[in-house]
Amino acid sequence: MHRIGLAGFGFMGQFHYNAYRELKNARVVALFDADPRVFDKAPIQGNLGVADLGDLRTIPKFSDYDKFLAHGCDVVDICTPTFIHRDLTERALRSGRAVVVEKPMALSVADCDAMIAAAKKAGRPLMVAQCIRFWPGYEEIREAAAKGAYGKCLSATLRRIGGVPGWSGWFLDASRSGGGLLDVLVHDFDFLRACFGLPASAAAAGVVDAHGPGSGISYCRAGLQYPGGPMAVTVEGGWMVGSGFPFSMTAFLQFEEATLGFGLESGAALTVYRKGRQKESPALSPEQGYVRELRYFLECLDGNHALERCPPEESRDAIAMALAVRDSILKGGAPMPLK
Repeated sequence: MHRIGLAGFGFMGQFHYNAYRELKNARVVALFDADPRVFDKAPIQGNLGVADLGDLRTIPKFSDYDKFLAHGCDVVDICTPTFIHRDLTERALRSGRAVVVEKPMALSVADCDAMIAAAKKAGRPLMVAQCIRFWPGYEEIREAAAKGAYGKCLSATLRRIGGVPGWSGWFLDASRSGGGLLDVLVHDFDFLRACFGLPASAAAAGVVDAHGPGSGISYCRAGLQYPGGPMAVTVEGGWMVGSGFPFSMTAFLQFEEATLGFGLESGAALTVYRKGRQKESPALSPEQGYVRELRYFLECLDGNHALERCPPEESRDAIAMALAVRDSILKGGAPMPLK
């Protein structure tokens, strides 16, 4: 049984807590948040609904991180604001814990590299919770790209949008969150990294400070260049003005022999359109990616396996892709090299 210490009990921390309740080999034994008032406010309404938390009264709660680490967990799950990911990750690794940390991994490539180095020095596993790698529908698309099930991929169009996250004020400070570009679209950059590797360059246009001074790039459309294909790769999305705007994520990938489309608005569906055939709708697991990613992480710990499906080095590359897009926007759309 893995004893989980969960650091950060905002909206995403509560979703992770709910996911652990579905795993038979995990139990949350300690909660940390720098603001102890969040425990009384739970659950929080976010862009994916409200987590089912059950009774939290028997779980020890801390606002001091060192006391939290001393409580006796073997895994630390970090769901705090992005700007403190590096510090809390390094401290947890030095304490001998395995660490899973929410996306975005960090606000800079240098911080990502430091986190990876800390994991290697400590000899402990580190995984970034890139849930789209484990999301039903996206999993099947990624497998098709890896195995060439429908021939070579010709184009990819990924879109992810939602209302500005009104449940916590730190999101609108780009120095803490990275803005909508990093916080939202890191999912899609990471998914492309998983499917096709690191692109050669990125060029983009975007909306800056739509949610107030210092809120950063809230929305963008980016083109990524893969000289070996796909020949057309587009990522679009971010935060819309108005916190009530509904969340949606879509992906359309065109292969030589079929087009695969995924959409999540009120529900989720994957549709396959093959040449010369009627459309197909493969059955998908009802589980969300949060449960599947945490199950995978714990299974790797149990078997002492490498985190091949979600290595931190690739999460670092997703940050590099997002920052290249940011730099392109700030430089008037100039292509930014990545290799």
